[in-house]
Amino acid sequence: MAESSLPPPPPPPPPPPLKPAGGASEWKDQGRPPLIPFPPFARWGLGDALASFGVFVVASIVLVGIMALVAPDAALNSPWLPLLVAGPQIAQGGFVWWIARSKGTGIDRDYGMAVRKIDWVIGPVLVVGGFLAVAGVVAAMNELGAQTPTASVAELLEDAADEGLDGSPEGSDGLIDDADTSGLTIWIVFVAVFAATAVPVIEELVYRGLWWSTLLKRGMSEWWVLLITSAAFAAAHFEPSRFPVLFTLGVALGMGRLLTGRIGASIITHALINGLGMVALLTTV
Repeated sequence: MAESSLPPPPPPPPPPPLKPAGGASEWKDQGRPPLIPFPPFARWGLGDALASFGVFVVASIVLVGIMALVAPDAALNSPWLPLLVAGPQIAQGGFVWWIARSKGTGIDRDYGMAVRKIDWVIGPVLVVGGFLAVAGVVAAMNELGAQTPTASVAELLEDAADEGLDGSPEGSDGLIDDADTSGLTIWIVFVAVFAATAVPVIEELVYRGLWWSTLLKRGMSEWWVLLITSAAFAAAHFEPSRFPVLFTLGVALGMGRLLTGRIGASIITHALINGLGMVALLTTV
């Protein structure tokens, strides 16, 4: 007598739904498509976000200390300029990337690192809105008697250019010798390009990426996350006089993630803002 066949095993239960990258509520309630899923079991958190600050500060102190020991009389128009500017940023970006790799699923799912075609439209719109908002903030600061703030990187590059102009020998036609001009131009252009390309990616991974996702993971609403990450972004520049301007720009940058659930639009907005500033600077030094 043939054995009766056993019934097939029941199908496995469906996996639990993943939280979207843009916020804690359902996508259908926000009117946005499910672009990047948010991993609910990622092991990174607020401690890692705070540690990203520490990495930047420690790297800055170490590099300044090395410069003071190795080349105390080094000029700004030297390889130390890009090292001091880029070194801490690269260290911070590497730390944030490592956190996503070691404690999560990678920067794409953890931080919403993706760029879509619509981001190239949203980015310029946010740039215009951000500049208009900043113009209003600066006007209000001037009315209150505050000095118009200047970006620290811009001041650093201007100081490097002035140092080269003041310390370089002039030829009979009043122009700086090529040997001095080429070195100065190389380091200034390098920092300007770095500020317009790498800095937006790194800072958006930190603030609209790790910080944003961390606060969402703790159950905060997206609007509170927008305000807190904008304040953290402004405070991390260690320029109290520019805090209102940087906070306003941080809100414009954060709107990219708030609207799309990704940091692609924020990166494009940031790159355009920094790029326009660096172009304006290079045409005046």
